[in-house]
Amino acid sequence: MIARNAQESYVQYMMGHVVDSYNDVDKLSTEFLREVYAKADLRIRSRAQYNKLEMAKEVVGEILRGMGLNLDDLVKSYPSAEPHRTPANQEARDEQQLQLYLATLVDTIRRKTQTLPQNPPTS
Repeated sequence: MIARNAQESYVQYMMGHVVDSYNDVDKLSTEFLREVYAKADLRIRSRAQYNKLEMAKEVVGEILRGMGLNLDDLVKSYPSAEPHRTPANQEARDEQQLQLYLATLVDTIRRKTQTLPQNPPTS
């Protein structure tokens, strides 16, 4: 909590340690100490959860933007060769969406490289 800008004497008091008589922490209201604890915003899990789908969409989108293309437009126009399936849960939907983003990227790169002129290197 000290790293989260809570006063050290408050933290020591909340942990049950004996604090200096100079700081009358025990005279503070319980509500005030609860607010200090809440403002510290302590968590066991990290604050930013890693989301594979959002990260992949961002990376693929950046690559395609660098090529002058828009990911959303390409995904809408990308033909789906698989039969229509409805994923059972959110994880399966995310996996299907991730596969679509990656397939769109790979297909776009293949088409771009095939349209490049094939000049043999001159030695």
